[in-house]
Amino acid sequence: MSSQTELQHTQTTESSSLSKRIVDYLSSAIPTAEKLQLIDELLFSFTLKVDLLLSPKLTEREQECFRLLALGHDTYQVARVLGISQRTVEKHSASIKEKLKAENLIQAIREGMKWGYLPPKLKNFEGR
Repeated sequence: MSSQTELQHTQTTESSSLSKRIVDYLSSAIPTAEKLQLIDELLFSFTLKVDLLLSPKLTEREQECFRLLALGHDTYQVARVLGISQRTVEKHSASIKEKLKAENLIQAIREGMKWGYLPPKLKNFEGR
């Protein structure tokens, strides 16, 4: 099972459990502040679930290429590191941009950070 599928399953289970707790608590006499906290937790859980369902799906290989390209490596370097052809890297790059609805690599990097495919701050291999 992939890590994304496991996360989705865990969140679905947690969401169901949380939903049941909220319904149980809301039907009993609970102070308003506690009810609001439970509602906030449910909404946050629901938002995570929706984000997962709506997020663009990059293959493992696309993610590997994307990370290296985002670090500033050119297609030739990425191809050598991953042991694939430069043309394959170019195809992955085009697919990444299409899936992230980006016109160029910079826009793709922004979207990649937004969807969690890249860390918020990138450092190249020299640590700069």
